[in-house]
Amino acid sequence: MSAVFPVSHRLVALSGDLVGSRNLKNRKDLAPKIERAMAAASQPGNTHWLALPMLTRGLDEFSAALESLLPVFDFSVALNEALWPLRFRIGVGVGGVDVGLETRLASRLDGPAFHLAAEALADARATRRPLVIRDPSADPVLLAALESLAQAHGALVEGWTPAAARQVPLMRTVGHQARVAGMLGVTQQAVSRTLTRARYRDLRDIEDAANAIIAGRLIPDDGVLGE
Repeated sequence: MSAVFPVSHRLVALSGDLVGSRNLKNRKDLAPKIERAMAAASQPGNTHWLALPMLTRGLDEFSAALESLLPVFDFSVALNEALWPLRFRIGVGVGGVDVGLETRLASRLDGPAFHLAAEALADARATRRPLVIRDPSADPVLLAALESLAQAHGALVEGWTPAAARQVPLMRTVGHQARVAGMLGVTQQAVSRTLTRARYRDLRDIEDAANAIIAGRLIPDDGVLGE
């Protein structure tokens, strides 16, 4: 049975667009890859998702909705790592959603949160930032800090090599350089060098700092966004 939501329930809307999508070749072949990446990055079973990410304009844009900001940074990281060297920029809006809530389909949702997300995405395009958040109730200094962390993270990932793009996600999953080396058929020393050049520890520090800001200052004590 679908949950019953009050009118203008306060939620988190996500809008994303694929950077440089108009210049890509084999666009149709990319759609399944993007859909798989979005499904994996949204962590199936994560109860914060109201409407899972879905492509809304071919492979150029996606929409989604959350009941909390908590997964936003990790989702953006996981999505762009899975798609490297492609990447999505993301606009986030926090506010009311009053259309289509019962469907749980991002393409059918609408309301002030999605209008804010669209504004945030337009700002992200204009300023070439990977993540912009519009939340009228949040401390703008904290939002700016979070967006700056996203920009620093994106700059590091943009400088990866193909070896880094393979090894960093594996390292996140298995947690041991020796196991990553065994899975890829390379030496542990080679993995260590690649992770160092990819700034793996710095990436993790940025992620920890971003999530601490979200959990500590942008999210109420109950962990969800309420009226």
